[in-house]
Amino acid sequence: MVAQVENSTADELLRCWEKAYLARSYDAAVGRLFRGITHNLNGVMQVASFYGDVSRLALERAADLLAQVKAAETPAQAAGPLGELAVVLEEQQKGLTQFKERIGQGAEILRRALTMPALPAEGPQPRGWNLNDVVRCEDEFLCADTFYKHKLERKLELAPELPALVGDLVVVHEVVHILLKNALEAVREGERASLVILTLTDGEMVELVVRDSGPGVPGEQRDQIFAPFFTTRSNHQGLGLYLARKLVRGCGGELLCLDGPGGAFKLRLPFAATDAGRLTAAGDGGRDA
Repeated sequence: MVAQVENSTADELLRCWEKAYLARSYDAAVGRLFRGITHNLNGVMQVASFYGDVSRLALERAADLLAQVKAAETPAQAAGPLGELAVVLEEQQKGLTQFKERIGQGAEILRRALTMPALPAEGPQPRGWNLNDVVRCEDEFLCADTFYKHKLERKLELAPELPALVGDLVVVHEVVHILLKNALEAVREGERASLVILTLTDGEMVELVVRDSGPGVPGEQRDQIFAPFFTTRSNHQGLGLYLARKLVRGCGGELLCLDGPGGAFKLRLPFAATDAGRLTAAGDGGRDA
């Protein structure tokens, strides 16, 4: 009888922890969304400000050169200023092209952010979405972390075409974030930090593999890694991977811990046979970050 009461109390405590953690996760997702957008758009704004300053100086120089051309009394005297003016205009054209590219990157950041549904909305989304978009979105948002952006060697190998998924988009965002954050924490103290993220299809499943250069999970701990409150790091609750697997199973998928080298996890999500149309995300394909 005592054992039953203790088990019931432990189960209730765990459910409370899960509920609180998920509530915090949704709040954190909102914060992560805005931090990532702010960080990435700040880079775009810096480029815009720099281009504005350069353009102002270039226009002032162009006006001066035009004045010299007008003051020239012979074609020979005008040739020098005209040649320099041509160089100024050519440099401005190059700068404008780069500026347009950065503006396009800013627009893409916002587009990916808009794939996030209103939080804390749950349940299947009304239209299909692409796992690659989720991966890129979470990868971009984590770039607000200086170590992740500048010291972690990241390689994204994303399948150019993936079947559309119609599951809970918020849940998948949270699971992908947990996996990437787990990898980030695993490599922070290492001499060489690297991370490989790849997507692929296997039968009627879409897969995401996250592999880092960290110490990995010892064989004897592989069965425990998804247990609640189990952690190999200090100051960690040990709920992240547990809840990630529970969320994935709620979507009909799987979350597996793979063999080394390093730490590696595989996320498997089913796609509906009636919705097997391919969604091609802009810019998909392998790239180094």
